[in-house]
Amino acid sequence: MDLFLMTITSGIMIGGIYALVALGWVLIYKCSGVLNLAMGEMTLIGAYMSLSFYSMGVPFLLSLLFSLIIGFILGIITERIFLDKLIGEPVLTVIMVTVGLSFFFKGCVELVWGTDTRVFTPPVFSIEPIHFGPLVIGKVYLWSFVAAILLLVIFVSFFKYTRWGLAMQATAD
Repeated sequence: MDLFLMTITSGIMIGGIYALVALGWVLIYKCSGVLNLAMGEMTLIGAYMSLSFYSMGVPFLLSLLFSLIIGFILGIITERIFLDKLIGEPVLTVIMVTVGLSFFFKGCVELVWGTDTRVFTPPVFSIEPIHFGPLVIGKVYLWSFVAAILLLVIFVSFFKYTRWGLAMQATAD
């Protein structure tokens, strides 16, 4: 029974991480009508940037901030050069361009950082698990799940109850 509960709990926690990715896709799609299939690789670039800054001795929160800024710039450039032109285009065109971008970004990651998997566990995310009775949950999974729930509530509230959110949806339609 304990194994079953731990499996269910781990699935829910990992599902929260996937929910963050899905939330990003929904946010982009609701605002532009374009489904960006290269978003995962753009996130990967941000993670590797954060790892690189942290490995150079930059404090974790500052390296996270730097990677967010670089990710924002990369997103703006990608949107201006590629995604803007896809608004209103056939779905197949959008899929082909964003999958091509995905391959391009993945190639850039392999060119700069190589193909070896790297483990990134800054002190903020200690590997010590949290015990809830018979359940054992990794802190990273717990924080990711809490972040997913919090961001989900923020984004739903933004798009449902603010003028800007409603205007963004109306513009996309």
